[in-house]
Amino acid sequence: MQSAIRPIVRLSAVFLLFLLGKLGLERQRGRLELGKEYPPDDEQFHVERAIRIIKAKTRKDYQGGRILRGPHPKSNGLVRAEFTIESGLQDDLRVGLFKEPKTYNAWVRFSNAVDQINPDSAEDFRGFAIKLFDVPGEKLLDDEENTHDFVFFAHEAFHLANVEQFSDFFEHIAAGRKPIRFFLTRPRNLLNPIIGEKTYPSPLEIRWFSVAPFLYGDRAVKYCINPLQSGSRLPKNPSDDYLFDTMKSQLANGDANFDFMVQFQTDANKMPIENLLIPWKESQSPFRKVASIRIPAQTFGSPEQNEFDENMTFNPWHCIPEHRPLGGLNRARRDVMKALSDFRLKQNEIVKKEPTGQERF
Repeated sequence: MQSAIRPIVRLSAVFLLFLLGKLGLERQRGRLELGKEYPPDDEQFHVERAIRIIKAKTRKDYQGGRILRGPHPKSNGLVRAEFTIESGLQDDLRVGLFKEPKTYNAWVRFSNAVDQINPDSAEDFRGFAIKLFDVPGEKLLDDEENTHDFVFFAHEAFHLANVEQFSDFFEHIAAGRKPIRFFLTRPRNLLNPIIGEKTYPSPLEIRWFSVAPFLYGDRAVKYCINPLQSGSRLPKNPSDDYLFDTMKSQLANGDANFDFMVQFQTDANKMPIENLLIPWKESQSPFRKVASIRIPAQTFGSPEQNEFDENMTFNPWHCIPEHRPLGGLNRARRDVMKALSDFRLKQNEIVKKEPTGQERF
């Protein structure tokens, strides 16, 4: 009975929150410009506040033990990949990393998204992070010289609009309060978790979204990754780690392939840079393919590879200037993700080493 009622409750909630979202969007409209950021004056205060709160929570949670990542602590597998820029791209797509056809070696990490280790059957946004190697040029974050990172969620929008909400949310969680209490006072924020948190049969069959915008030369874009394989079903009695097991079985039998795509901002009000609650509609601006990702058939998951996985760091600011992250939460990621990664590695007595993409296990 409960499983039959849940879709009805979810649909009703989505409809109500959609109406609230439309009203909120109307209130936010102003004379915004394409590709332009609008950072609030107090943004750095909230960034530093978030770092303090999350570090304090981490110390309390692990009490001197080995520290896992904050968000995305549970890996569903780290796998080798190839990232190939398309040949024959139209001129407006031939920008920065995508200027010329080329294949880059890469590591891809699939993960959960919440800040705790849950069974894979728990509903989640999930995560996909890819690190490219031997990418020439200046990088915006100088702790790695030759890499370029992209990070994705399995939903097109986030549950927090901006950096102020980000720091408020973690203050709420650090105080031991349930997330639902945070969302009850911000009903528009609840829409994306209701729609986006799901269970999935395989990480290799999820459509992935950057959620946040990025520069593409002098224009703003969002990214998505489309899987080219499908057809898996949820196990009847799933293990806590069935996503790892499913992907391991699939990659033992063949390659996995994806299209890497970009979506240009065409309306600064309907496709905002500073509010990640609002997805950019594909009817407004369709995604266009610029690259392919191939995950070759392989085995993975050895203790040595899992240790390497745990000590890797991903940050969207590991990138060249032509693809600079845009918007408040991306600006926060630059400092928050680096501060928390440095803190985690230091507490675990790990010396950070830039990976090369040539590692084999």
